[in-house]
Amino acid sequence: MERTIRIFSNVLMYNKSSITKKLRFLILLLLIPAFSTLSAQTTMGDTSPSLPDFHTGDLLFISDTTGMGSAIEQSTGHYTHVAIVVRENNCCMVYEALPKKGVIKTEYRQWKKALYQDFSITTTHLSKYITCRRSTLPFDTLRLMDKLNEYLGLPYDEYFLPNNGRMYCSELVYNCFYNEQGTTIFRAKPMNFKSSDGSFPLYWQQHFQQLGVEIPQDVLGTNPNDQYNSPFLQDIDLP
Repeated sequence: MERTIRIFSNVLMYNKSSITKKLRFLILLLLIPAFSTLSAQTTMGDTSPSLPDFHTGDLLFISDTTGMGSAIEQSTGHYTHVAIVVRENNCCMVYEALPKKGVIKTEYRQWKKALYQDFSITTTHLSKYITCRRSTLPFDTLRLMDKLNEYLGLPYDEYFLPNNGRMYCSELVYNCFYNEQGTTIFRAKPMNFKSSDGSFPLYWQQHFQQLGVEIPQDVLGTNPNDQYNSPFLQDIDLP
């Protein structure tokens, strides 16, 4: 494109005594299509995919049906993971607690790419696996950011216990959202690790046996599906 501009400039400044006005005009006509094409290609190359109209505090709920995701689904319901969106300057960051990674933050576009590695998502139809929900209740945004930064880097809580210096995904959500009165807007309740027939899925049995601890059945805690069903959340469309 710069080379084309220089050609334009050279033609326009060319000595009148060495070329007629008519010939100079014909040369310009020949160069205009090439210049227009280069300009359009440059503009198209600079265009980035638009971000969804996220607000800080939007929640991304994911359905994963293998490994731990399958065990969570058997015990609590369809949604097995939850992450928090934060708008930072001109980008969106996703905060979440992941097995093997702990509490991390990832730029939204990179987060979408990582879904195929972190979860058993094998299709580009992400709406089948992801739902975004927004709180209709006011919450303390400054406290949300303070808490997220406080918990960033903590290890994943594979024990699923409260106040142990670790964090699992819905626990991160629970501990970060407060109303102006200083009360958490999500609720904890006795956790369930049993399937619908009253037995513990094999995954949970092996998981906690390897950790050398009892399954924390009925210990106060949270899960993504209960949070998804919170009456004050509403669905937000994702592109």
